[in-house]
Amino acid sequence: MIDDQDHSADWLRRGEVSAAVTAHGTPVTGCDAFRLGTMQYTATASPRYVAHWFPEGCNTEALAQAPCITFNQKDALQRRWLDKAAGSYVSPPSHFLPSTQAFADAAKAGLGWGMNPVNLIQEELQNGDLVELKADSRLEVALEWQVSRIMAPALAKLTRAVLGCARKHLSSHQ
Repeated sequence: MIDDQDHSADWLRRGEVSAAVTAHGTPVTGCDAFRLGTMQYTATASPRYVAHWFPEGCNTEALAQAPCITFNQKDALQRRWLDKAAGSYVSPPSHFLPSTQAFADAAKAGLGWGMNPVNLIQEELQNGDLVELKADSRLEVALEWQVSRIMAPALAKLTRAVLGCARKHLSSHQ
């Protein structure tokens, strides 16, 4: 199942999955939780998109008009960033695109701005294919691996792999 990290624990609660990456600090009943680290997200778009939609900078008026890219209807990262960056409520048009790589590709292609994981788009930021909308406005999301205690023995190898990958790719601070 592919779902937003803020809602993946619901799948565990319903018993539809045996393990999930979540953004919840409290383990689901019957599950053990392992801290993975922090995923850093940044609002990015192509330079051409920024020149078109933000000619006077990333301000409240422009943010209200500029289309954004949203993973799915449950994705609250754009909303959280907008609340922080705009300082007031704005509701821009949105395209739904439930694929992490396609999400980054769409931002590069100029479809909209979106909250992309920094570790996924580091190269694009360095070579200028993507630019951050506002400096110093990144969001950090603490992630956990939750696994059903009943299924833990069968998923031990997967759990070790997930934890190892997280050590390599996620920040350990919060």
